[in-house]
Amino acid sequence: MNRNLWGRLQGARGARWVVLAATTAWAASCGVVQAQTAPAGSVRVEEDWELIVSAPDVDDNSPQITCVIAPQDLGGGYLALDVNCHTQPDYSPGGVQVHVWSPNSAMLVANSDATTMLQTANETISWTTRMSLTPGECLTFKILKGASATWGDFTDDGKLSLSVATTLQDLSGYSPAVSIQNSGVPYASNRVTSLTLKAIRWYSAAGVLLQQNASPQAVYPKN
Repeated sequence: MNRNLWGRLQGARGARWVVLAATTAWAASCGVVQAQTAPAGSVRVEEDWELIVSAPDVDDNSPQITCVIAPQDLGGGYLALDVNCHTQPDYSPGGVQVHVWSPNSAMLVANSDATTMLQTANETISWTTRMSLTPGECLTFKILKGASATWGDFTDDGKLSLSVATTLQDLSGYSPAVSIQNSGVPYASNRVTSLTLKAIRWYSAAGVLLQQNASPQAVYPKN
């Protein structure tokens, strides 16, 4: 079924990552957007997301949402977050799943304990996607601060975290435009009021906030 992977997210091509660690037994091993330049020395990026679902349908497992983050463009690999479905290794309805792509095959997959289908009208779901780097060693993706009426805190089990080995020295190649242009509501968008990237923050290795963008950016519907 796999409805919401954007056709392998536009068939991206590029370098492969090496698996470092995973929190799942399935993995073999470990519109127009204004340009924004990542600050020098940034090794952690956080994106705050908000999804408002107007009228979910449990009979059709809808809507289904995918959000993406990447350290560079999609050709260098990326993380995809599925909301209200699982797509890897096979389709199943409901819940929350993350998977790392390299870039045309899923290297790692992690599932939250939240597995039921969205079922609350006019529900607001929020979360933070964190991408953090140990330069030249490890790139870690983590979903945190998840909140919803259907699932409660769907990140409190700590399972939505995946890491890969990398030669990257910083996250200067990150662009929020990649996240915005490759995230959305590919199935039953009529059941969604909005999907918004609410804020972005860049941090140094010492945890110092280097830059932030607190201007909400609409992913669905496009302005």
